[in-house]
Amino acid sequence: MFLGFDLLLSITVIIMVYSGFQILHVDSQYSHVMKFSKERLETLNELAVGLMDAQRTINLAAMYIHDIDDLLVGIERQSEGIRNIRANMDSLITRYRANVTADSWLDITQKAELLSLFSEYEDSIILFDDYIERLLVASRRFDEHEVIHLANQSVITIERASSTHAHLQNEAWEHVRTVREALTIQSRSTLDILMVLALAGLLFRLLLHM
Repeated sequence: MFLGFDLLLSITVIIMVYSGFQILHVDSQYSHVMKFSKERLETLNELAVGLMDAQRTINLAAMYIHDIDDLLVGIERQSEGIRNIRANMDSLITRYRANVTADSWLDITQKAELLSLFSEYEDSIILFDDYIERLLVASRRFDEHEVIHLANQSVITIERASSTHAHLQNEAWEHVRTVREALTIQSRSTLDILMVLALAGLLFRLLLHM
């Protein structure tokens, strides 16, 4: 009688410990992926904002070529703004790379593919930055033809960067969906095991009363 009671108690304890462990495990894994994926998405959004700010600055710099009286003051003001934007974007690029490298949910192949795609995005940023510097120089020389040419080239580069940015965002969301599905399967498996253990406990209890 006491042996059967001890066995029933043991099954109950096993159920409690196992369920508690699985809940903590799933919560930990979910928090992990949300932290890394959320940071990647936030970083990408901040980079996109930086590019838009830079594009707006290019447009303003190009406008000053028609304002001879305020040309140098206006150009230098825009040049300073570009330097600040670029410094912030360099920091964001470093953050993104560090995030991908540290994410344990990504395997080596996934990390390599993601960093390779991000390198394309970074190349567009570097090219865009080069157009900005050349446009500012052309503006100081009152070279309207070159300013217009560089402004048009910067738009093409922005469009290419936007396409890569969208791809990177999709990758981040796809990663979130993949992990959610894996955790859902794990949770269902845990529930199935708990139901089996609970049923076993119920059967033992019925046997004790027979």
